[in-house]
Amino acid sequence: MVVQMGSLRAKIFLFMISVVILGFIVISFLLYNLLGNYYVNREQKDLVENGNRIAELTAYAVENPNPLVEQLYRINIENYSKTTGSYIAIFDTDGRVMATSTSAKDIFEGKMLAPSLIKDVIDGKAIHNLGNFDEMFKSTVLWSGTPVLVNSKIIGGVFYILPMPYLDELRRDVLWMLMVSVFATLAISGILSFWISKRLSDPLNEITEAAQKIASGDFEKRVDINLKDEIGELGRSFNYMAESLQNLEQMRSSFIANVSHELRTPMTIIAGFIEGINDGTVPQERQREYLGIVLEEVHRLSRLVSDLLDMARIEAGGQLKMKPFDINEQIRLAVLRFEQKLTGKEIDVDITFDKNECLVLGDVDAIQRVLTNLIDNAVKFTNVGGELKAGVYTKGNHANVFIENRHFFTHIYLYIYCFLFFVC
Repeated sequence: MVVQMGSLRAKIFLFMISVVILGFIVISFLLYNLLGNYYVNREQKDLVENGNRIAELTAYAVENPNPLVEQLYRINIENYSKTTGSYIAIFDTDGRVMATSTSAKDIFEGKMLAPSLIKDVIDGKAIHNLGNFDEMFKSTVLWSGTPVLVNSKIIGGVFYILPMPYLDELRRDVLWMLMVSVFATLAISGILSFWISKRLSDPLNEITEAAQKIASGDFEKRVDINLKDEIGELGRSFNYMAESLQNLEQMRSSFIANVSHELRTPMTIIAGFIEGINDGTVPQERQREYLGIVLEEVHRLSRLVSDLLDMARIEAGGQLKMKPFDINEQIRLAVLRFEQKLTGKEIDVDITFDKNECLVLGDVDAIQRVLTNLIDNAVKFTNVGGELKAGVYTKGNHANVFIENRHFFTHIYLYIYCFLFFVC
């Protein structure tokens, strides 16, 4: 699988790897310095104390110049040097090395120290530092400089130098261990970050592909994401959305088919009757009758177009004109509109209300169109001498409108209920 650099998976992978690398850089820097400082601080205290003792012995030897004191002095210097593994050099105010331990003989004997190296000591300051001691040592050394005072006068100083081979080794070992840890952690974090990014990006890619198919008209597409987290919730929401869109598309297709049928029927009737009148097929004495039928179908088309316009207005965000009205009165008016048809087909009408007045909240025009369509269909499909029942009964806060037609000969009942969920 090819992972694009701009993809979510690549971003998560690179982010986690960057965090790991940055974390190890910080940890390496801290450990490198903290371990080194700990080791140096541990040795530094003894270094300064030993340097002070050598400075005191030197001052005593200068104040008491005799062979025995000088011999004891050199023995002490050698003991300090051997027991601590250090280098000792005693110098005068000019920087000339006057005495050294055996270990430092080859390095310092007969040499002049740089003024910059001895300046602070000659000025009476006790110093200590970590470095290569003016490049005289190849490895890092820890050294201290202590002034030698005789009768409150500085006559020179002592350099007490301690090699630090373990410091470099310690730091190398720390760096090596850190490097091994970095590569091991990078390998583990790389696997984990790849798995996590794949777990996040695969469902999102699946949702994206499904969304593209739905956008192209494939409403059957669903995503299979069985996760119990936000991604899983997104997948379930997506499937719910896809199902809603599919149902909406089915309703739209069914609606278009029904509308097409509803439009085709009156148009076919109108066209047939007009052609019959034009070509003389319809007798002149019956033309008025057929023109009445044509006019009725035209009104039917007009009502259908009005319904479509109302639906379009509502879908576009238009609001219904809600106001209180008496639903009983609207039913009476709707039945009166079909008085001639009802009389012509000798249909008995039974209107029942459980209350004299039933106020509901709704769009009067929209409800009147619904009632007109329902009564029109009921009258149309009721045989001569049949029965039509209409009325309202209340239940709780709901007003229930019913329109029922009964075929006199077949005893088949057609119930058409329109439930108006409005406060009565």
